Amino acid sequence: MAKIYRCLVNELGVLWVLSIASITGAVPCDDVISVTLPSSYSVHSGQDVTLQCTFTPMSGDVSRYQVRWQRNAQEYEVEFTSGRITSVLQPAWNGRLSFQSPASLVIAGVTAADSGAYTCGVMITFTDPALCDKANTRYFTKSTILSVLVPVAGVSVTRSRATGHDVTMGDTAYLSCITASGTTPITYTWLLNNTPLQQSGRELTISNIQPNQAGPYRCNASNTISWQQSGTFTFNVLLPVKGVSVARSRATGHDVTMGDTAYLSCITASGTTPITYTWLLNNTPLQQTGRELTISNIQPNQTGPYRCNVSNSISWQQSGTFTFNVLLPVKGVSVARSRATGHDVTMGDTAYLSCITTSGTTPITYIWLLNNTPLQQTGRELTISNIQPNQAGPYSCNVSNSISWQQSATFTFNVLLPVKGVSVARSRATGHDVTMGDTAYLICITASGTTPIAYTWLLNNTPLQQTGRELTITNIQPNQEGPYSCNVSNSISWQQSATFTFNVLLPVRGVSVTRSRATGHDVTMGDTAYLICITASGSTPITYTWFMNNTPLQQTGRELTISRYTTKPSRTIQL
Repeated sequence: MAKIYRCLVNELGVLWVLSIASITGAVPCDDVISVTLPSSYSVHSGQDVTLQCTFTPMSGDVSRYQVRWQRNAQEYEVEFTSGRITSVLQPAWNGRLSFQSPASLVIAGVTAADSGAYTCGVMITFTDPALCDKANTRYFTKSTILSVLVPVAGVSVTRSRATGHDVTMGDTAYLSCITASGTTPITYTWLLNNTPLQQSGRELTISNIQPNQAGPYRCNASNTISWQQSGTFTFNVLLPVKGVSVARSRATGHDVTMGDTAYLSCITASGTTPITYTWLLNNTPLQQTGRELTISNIQPNQTGPYRCNVSNSISWQQSGTFTFNVLLPVKGVSVARSRATGHDVTMGDTAYLSCITTSGTTPITYIWLLNNTPLQQTGRELTISNIQPNQAGPYSCNVSNSISWQQSATFTFNVLLPVKGVSVARSRATGHDVTMGDTAYLICITASGTTPIAYTWLLNNTPLQQTGRELTITNIQPNQEGPYSCNVSNSISWQQSATFTFNVLLPVRGVSVTRSRATGHDVTMGDTAYLICITASGSTPITYTWFMNNTPLQQTGRELTISRYTTKPSRTIQL
């Protein structure tokens, strides 16, 4: 069988169209042409690829033929007619296509977009019915797959299912490994702190994320021809505010002296900054902010309770309370009488003193002093049993608490002695005798008794007008002999003295002699005669001395007895 071939080259010299001049022998149309094309091509992006399509006339004569390349069912199409490009439906192919005999397509600088299924079609028009059982135009095709292998490039890590780097501790976070290009399949390897993780896949799931899982994260992306590592991605794992408490700062304990400056610190066990602090006193917000609260010149109404509210971008928590014990220094210390008023107290009674403070935080210690000498008794009240004058005072108390002390002014009792040992005695003279008409003096004596003392004189239990400690009796008369007594009193007691009686001596007056036991002057010689000495007045005892002719007789007594009276001349008897 004879064959004649003719080669036509277009003016660009890039397209080849093979025309068969003559083919002898009538054959079935399906057997006229045999088209061959490899089933697939794999090529790196940027390279040139030749899709080698050939056809062989099997029999008969072909007047002319046309080659048509299609991609993905006419998504892109290029036609070659008589060695010329007659149609290009895909603009991206312009300038990148050439034709290689007999029907191959050359694509320069392939890209991933060039991947797909390509069909090489040879269209032959039969003009001689003898060459084909059907004299018409027949289309013969063969397909191949072009895989443009793109190296992995533009690998980066970004947050997925959320934005930004902030994530709350305990939440689930997602990262996505992004590639700008790269032929699939792509393998992803995740790394934390450059240590590979077990998870694979384009998305990384981090459940219950903790601060030690913040990052940095990377991903290695690889395909059959390349690999690339991303830059890092680090989460800002936000810790919710927890473990909020208030504690004393710059000092310890709850005690603080009134007027001092106190400091409180708001403590958090955890919590991502920035943190906002709000202070409250009695649940009322204060103007001060910040982690530390300064309380200047602290007063009792600022003891507390204090709280702090702590918040960050994801949570807030309130602390428990803190209360100061504002210690008041001891002030206004004084001593006052208790259970009674005034300074007067009766000797022997029980007296009580109280140590008073206008301010001062308890516990308070009391030390009592008498004449600046500490006493054994302690406590706010001092008990003085059976008080005596040497216990009158001065008393003072020292008061102290944990931060200060102060001593009081003094307090002195007026220990009142009850009137005792009251008696009446002669003054300015001794004894009880007093001559009638003289001035006599009595004094009211007290063994003890607090002044002022009032004296009341009594004669025969009848009060006299005179007062005072001494009683003056002018021109004393027998009816003023007594008995005298005095009542003595002071503010707490009184006592009456025993009595005192004068012996008012009357001078002998109105002395005369007269006959006794008989009358007249006549008497018989030898008889016994009696004379009596009569006094008009005169205090006993009275002494009688008888005289006869101015010569004292031996007989004494008020009556003179003259026995065996003689007849001698009468005698004159004198007293």
